[in-house]
Amino acid sequence: TTHHQLIPEAEIMNPEHHTLLFFVIPTMLFGVLLGLVAYLVSRIKIVHGQTALVIERLGVPLPRPLHPGLHFLLPLRSIRQIVRLEQIQVERKSDVKTKDDAFIGVKWVVRFSVKPTDEAILAYVYKVEQPVDQLIWRVENELRQIIHSMTLNELYDQKDTISQQIINDQAHNALETGLQIDDVIIEQPLPPADVRAEMNNQIAALARQKAAAAEAEAQRLERVGIARA
Repeated sequence: TTHHQLIPEAEIMNPEHHTLLFFVIPTMLFGVLLGLVAYLVSRIKIVHGQTALVIERLGVPLPRPLHPGLHFLLPLRSIRQIVRLEQIQVERKSDVKTKDDAFIGVKWVVRFSVKPTDEAILAYVYKVEQPVDQLIWRVENELRQIIHSMTLNELYDQKDTISQQIINDQAHNALETGLQIDDVIIEQPLPPADVRAEMNNQIAALARQKAAAAEAEAQRLERVGIARA
């Protein structure tokens, strides 16, 4: 009589166990590994030239922004703002009144940039809500005040002086919000049509006066020559 050894039922491998061990678990592990790699890659940041990244840790700003180069952003840290450091140009036209009651339109340009220091970059982001808008408002407001104290002729003659005065007066306020004023340019003022017409008439009258004087002088010299002859 042949004796057969009985195999306990618990030791018999269920086909479902094969599927769990050789497909589901490796797939889950691969998914976890892939997610981890994707997360690590997402934390790699490339900061390009003329750019700075302001970083926060749980809402608290870090004292040093990220400057151009390759960086790894640690967990619990996030980008608060991307700050561009290249020069920005803003053009405006303001209607102003001169001391001699001439209403004119003045086109002007302000060029500025965020100062490339850690303190200035943080001040630009956190000091006030709209630092650029405040700078533009301050420049325009001072421009109006200066022109209001000048005659139209003085404005034509002193455009460069006005520009430098605005830069000097506004430099400190701008730096408090991280901005530096590079230049202020005031273009040729444009008087209203009636003022331009009056100025043209004055120029034409002066030209006619000079022409008449020259003709009279020529006739006088001609008479003197005839008398001598």
